[in-house]
Amino acid sequence: MNGYARLEATRTASNGRWRQTTVAGAEWRLDANRGDGRRFDPLRPPRQNYGVGDRPDDFAAVRAQTQLASYFEHRVRGLIAGRALDASAGARLDAIDPGSAGGSALVSPRVLASWRVAPSLALRVAGGTTAKAPTISQRYPLPRYFDLVSFNYYPPTPPERLVMFTTRVVDTRPARLAATRASKAEAGVDWSWRGATGTATWFAERTLGAFGSTRVPVGIEVPVLRAAAFPAGAPPVLDPTPVRVDSFVGLYDAPRASRRIDTRGVELTADVPEWAAARTSLSLGGGWFSTRATDDDIEIPVEQFLSGTVQPARVGVYAGGRGSQGDRLLTTLRLIHRAPDAGLAATLIVQTTWWDSDRPLGRIDGIPVGYVDRSGTITPLTREQASSPEFVPLRRQVTPLEGRWERRPALHLVNLRLTKTLPGHSQMAVFANNAFAHLPLYQRQRQAGFERRNQPQFFGVEFLTTLGRR
Repeated sequence: MNGYARLEATRTASNGRWRQTTVAGAEWRLDANRGDGRRFDPLRPPRQNYGVGDRPDDFAAVRAQTQLASYFEHRVRGLIAGRALDASAGARLDAIDPGSAGGSALVSPRVLASWRVAPSLALRVAGGTTAKAPTISQRYPLPRYFDLVSFNYYPPTPPERLVMFTTRVVDTRPARLAATRASKAEAGVDWSWRGATGTATWFAERTLGAFGSTRVPVGIEVPVLRAAAFPAGAPPVLDPTPVRVDSFVGLYDAPRASRRIDTRGVELTADVPEWAAARTSLSLGGGWFSTRATDDDIEIPVEQFLSGTVQPARVGVYAGGRGSQGDRLLTTLRLIHRAPDAGLAATLIVQTTWWDSDRPLGRIDGIPVGYVDRSGTITPLTREQASSPEFVPLRRQVTPLEGRWERRPALHLVNLRLTKTLPGHSQMAVFANNAFAHLPLYQRQRQAGFERRNQPQFFGVEFLTTLGRR
């Protein structure tokens, strides 16, 4: 169930050559889940994996999430040195779940300005921040159940059968999950000349606290029971004193706001008017983009607790900040040829990736910053301790190739489309993506193997019709 309401007021005033507009408003949002939730027959529960159990859960037990916001913006339009100027500045206050333990309040300012310095040239700058609230499923994840066998007796006679479980319930809800913050700044140029138009934009974006999921270990003690007696026609009588107590490491996924994404780049567009003699128009777009994506949360290869027949006594903990950096330079050329008398239009799209490279980020020397034992306790280590012979088995095997750049050669992709106008306000289109079935292979540098660069060839026919009279 979702609810939304907004109240906004606008006031406009003119003063000579300047026109000013003020906008103020408030918003209310409600997100609630009143569904029955997870349901199944308790006598036939879902199959378990690695001791992970399941229970019916009522979504209606999760509280609704409320968001309140107020915003203010002031816009100005006028002339500076005889040239048009448009500018605006404002701010927004978001209150997420006000009054709750996990609530938060954020202020997001923004500013924008555009100045036409010449009849065919305009400059623009902009900057601001935004906030994104976590979803209900991220703030209130369902609990995780671990059902581990303490005793299992399965004779041929059904009344004599008995199985005993030790159950551990883990509350996976985070103590606090703040909203994701994103900031962006950009500067651009818009131009026109003899019917042709174009833009060039530089931008830089930063996202902090992006949501993700981290696999977390939890230590569970499992008492192993034995039967004191086996009465005929009845389940065994168990000895209340365990034979031993085993340790088991369970894993569950917990929401985290630890992701960070930094992107910067340049985007270019150019549109050339139709060449009347050839009835062909041209459009060119492209850009260079560089992205760094990292995770500030510590890294625990918890899958090691599940590998092999015997769980390890401890697993290494490695520093956060691991991620990747990727750079890409690409252009897209679009040619459109029209034949109005025949009702035909042909489109040729050539996309070229001139530069495509990536590399891993973060510490890749394999030295741990701590370890987690079978009780789920994390013990930190200094770099000197981690380098000692005692903890050498926790060091990751790292090859010199793991830090190398993958620099792929240029790649071309050609798409074709032919559209025919039909009677009755209908159209038929024949298209072929990757028309020449160009599927080059790239031999990876950091690890053995190849990767296919282009998408497989895809082609087909489309029909479009408009019903009703015009």
